Amino acid sequence: MDFARYTNKAQQAVLKAQAIAAQRHHTAIEPVHVFLGLMQQDEGLAPRIIQKIGAHPSALRIELEADLGKLPRAAQPAAGIPIGRASLDIFTQAEAEAKKMRDDYTSTEHLLLALSQDKITGAMLGRNGIAYDDILEALQAIRGSQRVTGP
Repeated sequence: MDFARYTNKAQQAVLKAQAIAAQRHHTAIEPVHVFLGLMQQDEGLAPRIIQKIGAHPSALRIELEADLGKLPRAAQPAAGIPIGRASLDIFTQAEAEAKKMRDDYTSTEHLLLALSQDKITGAMLGRNGIAYDDILEALQAIRGSQRVTGP
């Protein structure tokens, strides 16, 4: 996992995920934190992809907030919140998606593709009519053959 090879927007989403976990005294940064971090980027690519598919980013944000309420909380806020195993898997998968698309940096769309394959966030996307292939199709329509070549 090399966050130096993540775009600014992807780094911001991860930092937002960390802040969300800290604010709620959660014990680890989980995929729902990362997903909410992406969905809170109002001008970001992830909400645009969701809209392009025909779903509503605001509905996903509400569902994500509800799921966050189910996560374990620490009695005291932790100085540093670890990245959960499932989130590490998301980052690994996102980096693989970037490589598969021949992008130089891991970006928010790669994170969204990886989240679509996670058990919990993938099921949430599925309930909203969004599958991995739908994300790829919407991404192709939005960015065309452009590659991610800079942060």
